[in-house]
Amino acid sequence: SESSDNEVYMIEMLKFKNEQLYREYMDYLINDVLPNINGAELVFRMEKIFQVNEEPEWDEVMIIKYPNGPIYLEKVLEQDNGIGNNADREMIKQMLEQRDAGLQNSYVWAATLNTEVVDKYPELVNVSSKKTDLLLHAIKFN
Repeated sequence: SESSDNEVYMIEMLKFKNEQLYREYMDYLINDVLPNINGAELVFRMEKIFQVNEEPEWDEVMIIKYPNGPIYLEKVLEQDNGIGNNADREMIKQMLEQRDAGLQNSYVWAATLNTEVVDKYPELVNVSSKKTDLLLHAIKFN
């Protein structure tokens, strides 16, 4: 479908410096930001990622779906594009600063389930003549 072609999945891997500060940011994102974005949702979250014979490199991994990239930029990264109000942007700015203070390290990737990205947007990917598949696999044991 056209709408699912535009969906963006933000994949984040996180290492905490101050977990409480980060959790406050996440509470704000999940309770105040995502419910106000039609089509946005937390689709996966796993804490305490362990690696065999090593200290855990990441404290948490999560995947959040957004209806499109511009919505993510506007609503989550407080890009001023004339939409929204100054109070919203100031609150988002404060929460992003809190997020940064709570993290030691993070990796963020944007992904799509659109299988035509290579053909429609070749400038976004560096690929050979053959298409490749990407799989992010996480296992959670209880």
